[in-house]
Amino acid sequence: MNLERYEYLVRNNFQYYEFNSIGPKGTIKKIIRFSLRNIDGVTYINLGFGD
Repeated sequence: MNLERYEYLVRNNFQYYEFNSIGPKGTIKKIIRFSLRNIDGVTYINLGFGD
């Protein structure tokens, strides 16, 4: 399967992604960020996504 995809930028050892979403209302910059959180000895991965 050959699908179209957005060009994207990766930083910080694959923990930060940036791309432009193109739709009927124009182009919107999107950011995805993964961050590790350690709470009481348990490690969690937080995923942040937004404009």
